[in-house]
Amino acid sequence: MSEALLFVNSVERISLVEVLEEKSGAETVNVSYHVAIHMTEEAKKTRREFHNYVLKSAEKLAKKKASLRDIASLEVSYQMEIKDSENNEDVWWIVQRFGFDDPQSVPEEIVRSMGTGDLGLLPRGGVAYLVKTSRKTQKQSRLFCFLPLPVTTDLPVHLNGHFSLDHESRRDLWKDEHKTYRAEWNRCLMEGVIAPAYAKLLCNVRDHVKRLDSYDDAKVEMEKYFKLFPKVEKSDFSYVSKMSKSVYAHIMSRKLDILPLQSVKKDIKAVQWMSPCGETSHKVFFDNLESQLPELPSAPTEIYRSSGVIRHETTASKKDNRTSSIVRKVLGNCGFSMFACPVRIFKWFQKADIEVSVVSPDAVIDFFATYANYPTRCKVGNLPGKIADTRYKDKPSLVALLRYVTNASDYKMRLDGLPFLLTVDDAVWSFDSNRPTYASRFGELAPHLPHRFINLEIMSALKLNLISEPHLCIEFRVEEFAKTLPDLIDDKPFFDPEGSYPVGNLDKFLQPYKTESHNWLVTFWSFLQQFIAGTSPEHDKENIAALLSPLTNCCLLPVLENDKELLYPLGKASAVIPQQFGADGLNKEIISILHKHGVAQPNTKYIYSTQIGLTAEIMRLTGCMFGGIQQPHSVLQALTLLLRKKSLNDHLDKSEGLSVLRYLSANINSLKSGDDIRSTVKALPFFINFCDKQISLEGKSVYVLQQDIPNIDMDICMEKQNITILKSDYSLRPLFEYLQCEWLTVEQAYCKVIFKDFSNLSLGGQQMHMKYVGNYLSSFRHSHSEESDMKRQQFFERIRSLAFIPKVGHGQLFPPSEFYDPGNKIFKIIHEDDKFPPEPYNKLEWLSILRDCGLVTDLTNEMLLAYAKMVAANAQQGLTPILIDQSKALTDHVLTTVSGQGIAENFTESIKQIKFVVPGNVTEPLERLHPQFGDRYSNNSLRFISFHNSVLHKHQELVWTVQNLIPEWINNYAVHKITKVNEMLEALGVLLDPDIKSVAVNAENIFQSFKQSSLEEKRRKVEILEEVSIKLFEHLSKFSSNDKTANNILSRTPCVLIKETFTLVRPTQIAIDVKSEEEIKPHLYKLPNEFGKYVAFLQDLGATNEFTAAQFAMVLAEINKGSREQELNPEDIRACCKAMKGLMTMVKSGQSFSEDLFLLCQDRKLHHYSDVAFADNESDLKRIKEFKRPLLIDAGFLRLLHIEMKESLQDLSQLKKIKFVSEIVREVVTPGQNVPCEFANKMTTRLKNPVFLNGFERIVRHCLTLPANQAKITNVDETCTGIVRVLKGIQIFGRDRVLTHFTYEGERIENSENVVPFFVENTSAGGCNSLKVYISSTVFFSESDFSETLAKAINKLALELLTPSMCELSSIFYRPIAGINEYLNGRKIRETGTDATSSFCPTLGTRVPRDVQHLLIQDEFVFYPQQLVAFELDDPFDRNERGLPTFILVEVCARLDADNPSAPILSAKYRIRVNREGEEKTVQASCLYAFARSRETPNLQQTAIVISTRPENAENENTFRQTDAENSRENDESKQRSLIDIVEEMKRLLKEASSQSPEELKKIIRRLCLKWHPDKNLNQKELSTEVFQILQHLIERLKKGESIDDYKISKDTDQASASGASYTRTDTEFDDFFDRMGERARQYDRQQENYRQSSSRRNTSGYHHSNHDYEDFFRGFTHQPNPQPEEARRWMRQAKHDLRSAVNDGTSGLSPSFDWMCIKCFEASKIAIRAVQYARDSNKMPEFAESLTSLSSDLNDSEISCLCRELDSLITSIGHLKYPSQHGFPQVPCDLYREGKAISAYQLSDQIYERCSRIIEAADDEFD
Repeated sequence: MSEALLFVNSVERISLVEVLEEKSGAETVNVSYHVAIHMTEEAKKTRREFHNYVLKSAEKLAKKKASLRDIASLEVSYQMEIKDSENNEDVWWIVQRFGFDDPQSVPEEIVRSMGTGDLGLLPRGGVAYLVKTSRKTQKQSRLFCFLPLPVTTDLPVHLNGHFSLDHESRRDLWKDEHKTYRAEWNRCLMEGVIAPAYAKLLCNVRDHVKRLDSYDDAKVEMEKYFKLFPKVEKSDFSYVSKMSKSVYAHIMSRKLDILPLQSVKKDIKAVQWMSPCGETSHKVFFDNLESQLPELPSAPTEIYRSSGVIRHETTASKKDNRTSSIVRKVLGNCGFSMFACPVRIFKWFQKADIEVSVVSPDAVIDFFATYANYPTRCKVGNLPGKIADTRYKDKPSLVALLRYVTNASDYKMRLDGLPFLLTVDDAVWSFDSNRPTYASRFGELAPHLPHRFINLEIMSALKLNLISEPHLCIEFRVEEFAKTLPDLIDDKPFFDPEGSYPVGNLDKFLQPYKTESHNWLVTFWSFLQQFIAGTSPEHDKENIAALLSPLTNCCLLPVLENDKELLYPLGKASAVIPQQFGADGLNKEIISILHKHGVAQPNTKYIYSTQIGLTAEIMRLTGCMFGGIQQPHSVLQALTLLLRKKSLNDHLDKSEGLSVLRYLSANINSLKSGDDIRSTVKALPFFINFCDKQISLEGKSVYVLQQDIPNIDMDICMEKQNITILKSDYSLRPLFEYLQCEWLTVEQAYCKVIFKDFSNLSLGGQQMHMKYVGNYLSSFRHSHSEESDMKRQQFFERIRSLAFIPKVGHGQLFPPSEFYDPGNKIFKIIHEDDKFPPEPYNKLEWLSILRDCGLVTDLTNEMLLAYAKMVAANAQQGLTPILIDQSKALTDHVLTTVSGQGIAENFTESIKQIKFVVPGNVTEPLERLHPQFGDRYSNNSLRFISFHNSVLHKHQELVWTVQNLIPEWINNYAVHKITKVNEMLEALGVLLDPDIKSVAVNAENIFQSFKQSSLEEKRRKVEILEEVSIKLFEHLSKFSSNDKTANNILSRTPCVLIKETFTLVRPTQIAIDVKSEEEIKPHLYKLPNEFGKYVAFLQDLGATNEFTAAQFAMVLAEINKGSREQELNPEDIRACCKAMKGLMTMVKSGQSFSEDLFLLCQDRKLHHYSDVAFADNESDLKRIKEFKRPLLIDAGFLRLLHIEMKESLQDLSQLKKIKFVSEIVREVVTPGQNVPCEFANKMTTRLKNPVFLNGFERIVRHCLTLPANQAKITNVDETCTGIVRVLKGIQIFGRDRVLTHFTYEGERIENSENVVPFFVENTSAGGCNSLKVYISSTVFFSESDFSETLAKAINKLALELLTPSMCELSSIFYRPIAGINEYLNGRKIRETGTDATSSFCPTLGTRVPRDVQHLLIQDEFVFYPQQLVAFELDDPFDRNERGLPTFILVEVCARLDADNPSAPILSAKYRIRVNREGEEKTVQASCLYAFARSRETPNLQQTAIVISTRPENAENENTFRQTDAENSRENDESKQRSLIDIVEEMKRLLKEASSQSPEELKKIIRRLCLKWHPDKNLNQKELSTEVFQILQHLIERLKKGESIDDYKISKDTDQASASGASYTRTDTEFDDFFDRMGERARQYDRQQENYRQSSSRRNTSGYHHSNHDYEDFFRGFTHQPNPQPEEARRWMRQAKHDLRSAVNDGTSGLSPSFDWMCIKCFEASKIAIRAVQYARDSNKMPEFAESLTSLSSDLNDSEISCLCRELDSLITSIGHLKYPSQHGFPQVPCDLYREGKAISAYQLSDQIYERCSRIIEAADDEFD
């Protein structure tokens, strides 16, 4: 019974009284039980205020002063103590709430039921939590409807609510399966009232726990607190379960800080509490590590642990060495935030479909990835640093953490940058892919780099692989070791590739790292051994060489050298020769010699130490490294080292040296080839020269003589030539050959050695050697073997350069090569006598010897070239007989001797350009006809010519004016066809047959010369010219087909001889198959008979079969050129007429021409075709007599009919645009008085008819979308709008008489007037064309003729785009209006709006979808031309109603005061375009809204009120503002605004608005309130709340008439002050305004959240913001549903009015109008259906249809479709209701539609109305 007092506000005590009746009849009262509440005064006051608020709100609801959605919520909490007579004491914590958390989410059905009184409940509820009790047992929690209900729950609290109970028992909540308003009420009460109260209770208990000081108390209270969270079952759909889910949803949406974080401190007050969703910069996770790490039991109860973490104390949880405990401790130390709560709470959040975060390996990786950021919550410590100094504390903790991290699938790819790296010196680092660490057990080789070696336990924990993860760690290979050595041992001798290094010197570099040199060297060789293990011995040599290559120059090889411990470079390992047992003979002797002189041996104590042992791998390694007696190159390397140390100099005797040389010679095949090895051997000082001395061969050429020769003066040769000659020793022959010593024969000795310094020899030496050579040569004189001839030839070659012959007059000796053979005739005719050998060397016996020794006997091509140049040079001074003889001799030699030897290309190319050839001369007649080509001397004789480009003399008639002719005697070679001579002539560039171009140019020269001759000269030359012409044509006709160049030359040259007139004409003036009378002399001729043989050739040159259009045009051009713009003489006129007629005839037959054209006009002059006009309409000839432009001659002059000439000129206009008079002369209406005209009025009415306009637009769109027009236009909509604008701009006038006249270039043509029945005039004004139609009221005309004329005029203005549908276009001007759509449907012209090519931008006038209204910028009042903005049509606020405003899309045209930049912004007016027809309107700036685009959560501090200005580049752009939801600007120049800036700008706007009308002020206030309302800016609630409160204060001051100028914000504290007054808003007339504003703000907030989630999904699925955002945004206006419920309700009001009006018509007393009742019912149904279409999608509004069935077909509602069919069957059509013609005579509609039908029609219409109302309400609910 005590619990009955929990939620009853007016009862404080309950007593159970037992009335006992005594025997006396008196009654006594006995109180058997009583219970009472005890509350503090503050708690009582809180409960009383809550109770009063409930009463006040209930009164408002009852009196309909407010709706359920208008009630603001109120929430109170207090404690209550209940005591009863049984000494039971209970302490309860109670939270009560009135009003829904989100009133707008309440279904419309509940609101309507409250309004109608069907539902009389209040949105009241609460929870009660038993804080403390003295009872031993507790009752189960239950539901209350102010009093307890017999409905228990599993919750830890009691739930109270003003529930709707079932009608029968009133003991349970109302339940049904159809979601009626009662069931929905209970659900809304649970989710919207009780759930927030439950969340408030959790916050209260949390605050209680936070205030505790005792750890023990905190432990107990925390456990109770966690038990207070409501349990959630996924499959439970009861009211209580929905309430529980809503509690968690409320916690998340309000971001309530209700969960404690794990803490390292034991102080409860130090524990941080956060929302389950965490914060943007502080993400928190639920802790379920036990379930992820199976060694711990799952879900322990949390308490405080010794580490500070709150956790339940169980046996398992005390085991801090468990992995989960270690990981948890490490994460906590590093700052990773986890909730200290039971796992069940995390699971309940999940079951409530709330997305929360739980700890995971991926989350841990992401957390540690922020270590390098600033600021960061990852507090590992300063890195690099010792692990003990970090938050990891020790290696086992870090290993445990890393093993947990490896559960992430891609953790290895994410380790880069994470602070998880532990090196061998126990330092913690971050992994760095640019600097991977080494993984090796030989890290002591680099004791200076411990931080470069990863701890192997860490590597094992992370399961790193050296192959697949080289970005994290790499193997410590030899290459890496080599890189580290220079930093460890900083001593250049250690890296000397040719030196050695004492072992003891290593200590000074290793001791600082506490490393001994002995151990370091042993470790190194152990390090090398690991790379040998596991490899195949087959390739040991190559593998080991590659392994050691990075260390080649490092002294790491321990050796003993004369008992000294040294280190050799590894590259010199082969020079180390160990002691070898079993060697004998020469090998044993060599080993003894080497060790005797100090060759190094391996130091085995480092290489084969006890640590390494004598393993197979080390044996393989050293076996491939060290040298041996079986390896000559290693012996040689050892000897080289001894040489460098000078250990061999003067120490080896001749026998030891010879033994070494014999060893090398015997093993020569084992030595490597190459200059380095060879130079090394040569450097050995063991060789014995011919003086029996030990020498080195280094730096000298070495020869070995095979046999003896005189040695006199040989020392001179060797010294001069720096050579050495060795004695021959055949045991060393392999070595000599290897050293590339040259074995000299006698011939080689003399030619290579002795003859080089022959002049330095003594006279006796020269004589002795020449005597020896003579005897030696005599021994081969009678030998004819190949070897003997070769040796003899070698001597001769060398002797040629010996000087031993005197030259006359010089007094010195010369070699034989300085003299010429006197037996050559060319030499004899060219050279002087001193160029030949003197006596006695010119004798035959001497000449035979000299010819072998170099006497010049052969005439080479080079010599021949020199001779030819000499002759050419001498010929420049004049001709002499000797020059002519030399020329002929050289020419004959070239053509005969040289050609017989074969043609050398270089020779012919050089000699053919030299002018040394005597030219040939032409005959006297040819010279008279034209001078011969060629350079001449002063005596007119021809100069010498070259072979190149000359022609044989026999072709003189073809080329004599353009090319040289070679001598006539050379013709004999060509005539007799001596093949080699002809080939030589061709190689010399001589043209055996002249080229076609030269022949053509020759002909051009001849004909031009003849043409320039006098008449008397022509008479003398005509015969020879005719003969030459025939030869030329004969030759050209054969070859010109291969070269069009000749044709191009001759086609423009007068080359056809008209013999009787001594005239030359061009081939283009010739026709072949024409009659003489067709000639137009002297312009066009028939081909002369003598040239008939060359018809084909002349046709190629331009001659035609018959005269062509181009030839006729040429005649006209030539006559015009000769006339010089003067009147033509009769002969020229006759020629022009003949040419024009021929021209038109040819053009009409299809010929074309490109020549310029001149035409004969009536003024007897030729004019350019562009200046000429032709009177194409014969009837106009009389009207244009005063026309100023030249008119073509009449057709009669050409013997043509006028129509024939017009057709010909039309064909000609395809080539040359001939202007017709009808094109350049404009016919206009003569000014007159307009009069009324019935037909004009009829056509004016038709042009404004919507059906006609729709039909016209259908035709236009049909034509514009045809493929033929697609390339002509860029935008279908714009083009269509322009053409429709032309139609709408047509003006029609009536006249008594329509009089027209012609104008040309704006001037009236005199005497050109005419009277017509109608006239369509094209006028231009302001750059726009329009049509004016004048109709005679007195003249009869055909209506179809008028329609066709008007259609053509419109098509002309439409640039002929409507040509495909001219028939349909002219038809709709005279067809009945009602039949236009049917006619066009039959012509398959589709309805408008179905064009698939429409632009992404919606049509102007489209309603802005409600779900994007939150994107309207509330504080922008400056707009620029062509900007798309929203125009506010209506706002329910203006009528004190609730709901969203209605906007349409418009385009800004201009700001009316743009020239006054200082004008107030809010007073500005804009001209806007409101529809696609171009209708414009002037509006205030406050009615326009710019669009924004949401990407991220808006930052209001960055989006303070900013009056934007027009961007510079916005002239032709629709700039789309991609900013955060309505407010955010992505402007790089924008800066953060303080509260002071925001308030100052807000004051400026309010002051400016206050000077406007009250309506304008209210509109500005509404926009500012909506921008800053806290319910719309939840992510910036603190700032928006502060600004909103200030805005309320400013509004209050304006209302009171007070100034807002003195309202200031302190710069130090950002606190408001105004004349020292503080502000507390009282109830004013703005209360209701701000309540409605809050509803709208919350609606916009929901829209904003939905929009953000939608954008996020698009981004996640691959959508990226780009320039297409503008297109994507506006496409949503038309390509996505655009419901407009406000517009739908407007139509429904009209439908309701029509139904009421219909009732009035049917109940109007004595004369009811049942037919009009039916009409109005029918119209009301159509309007209601239209309203549904608006409510669903205003973008898809079908055309009005006469049939209700067709109109409702797209609603997909079977009930409406059925009702419409019934109403259609009852009422055939509107026409059937209105017009008597629809019925049989004599009936009229009112006879048939009587009361019965009217009642039926009303009932059906009323049902349609009701059904449409429900659909609209459902659509509105779905949107909300």
